[in-house]
Amino acid sequence: MATRLRSSDTAWGGTIAILLAEQLVREGRPPDAVLLAEPNLRAEDANLSARAAATPLEEFLAHWPQWVEATELPYYHEGVRQADPLAFHRSATSLGRHGQTALAHFVALPVARKGYVLGGKSDAATQETARQVAAAGIPVVTVSGSGHAFCGEDADGLALALAQLLER
Repeated sequence: MATRLRSSDTAWGGTIAILLAEQLVREGRPPDAVLLAEPNLRAEDANLSARAAATPLEEFLAHWPQWVEATELPYYHEGVRQADPLAFHRSATSLGRHGQTALAHFVALPVARKGYVLGGKSDAATQETARQVAAAGIPVVTVSGSGHAFCGEDADGLALALAQLLER
């Protein structure tokens, strides 16, 4: 049975999808498709995580309440508020480490279908990542009614974008 991997609106899901796809390829069971929705493929994509990872752990933990309150993105604030600060810091550090080479890994994946979903309201860094993904020959579909919070802002648009990528 073929495996189909998708990352939609979960933090770090794109990194996990790429790592899992690479593992499946090594095992001789490549997935049919890897579709990513605004994953952190470049260091510039991981603004919040990069700031967290750059903060020494003790300082980060000591200032966790201020960190949570300073989270500007409404869709992200509640998830950060509920997170364990140590787990958040460790995840951010791991994401930063993997984010240095994630774009190259995604491009190099020997998978029949790859695709990238971009939010039409996303920031310049994410737009640049999408441009680089497209330049590498990977289809990019834009969900115009959404930024990074696809499920909360335009779940139907995300579903249509994923369906469009799967039809290719």
